[in-house]
Amino acid sequence: MRNVEIYLNDRFYGTIRMRFTPPPFTTTYEQIHDEIITRLPLLKGKQFQIAIT
Repeated sequence: MRNVEIYLNDRFYGTIRMRFTPPPFTTTYEQIHDEIITRLPLLKGKQFQIAIT
C-alpha cells in the first residue's frame, strides 16, 4: 500500500492509500487517475496533480 497525495489548484486536497501492481508489472498514471475518480467522484472533470509517497 502506498500513499497518494492529491493536489487541486496547487492546494493539498487529501491523501488516499492505494495498492500498486508489484514488479515486473507496472501501474500506469491512467490506472491511478481512474481509481482516484472512482473513489473521489467530486474530482471528475477537474485538473488535479498527484504525488506518490
